[in-house]
Amino acid sequence: RAHICGMTNVKVTCNCGAVYEVIETKGPSRDPRPFKCVLCEKELFAWEGTNVGQFRLVARPEPDRE
Repeated sequence: RAHICGMTNVKVTCNCGAVYEVIETKGPSRDPRPFKCVLCEKELFAWEGTNVGQFRLVARPEPDRE
């Protein structure tokens, strides 16, 4: 799982090659479930404390990627 500390706009790459932009915000957690990659279902991140954020898929893996 990725760990994001104090960053407001970072990118996270899943093992499958999907790239997500992560925008961290402060506030109560709306959903305690970990974020999973929309392409392979691998758990990428779990928010803790008052930090929450949004993940946005910005790049898909190459079609020939193994």
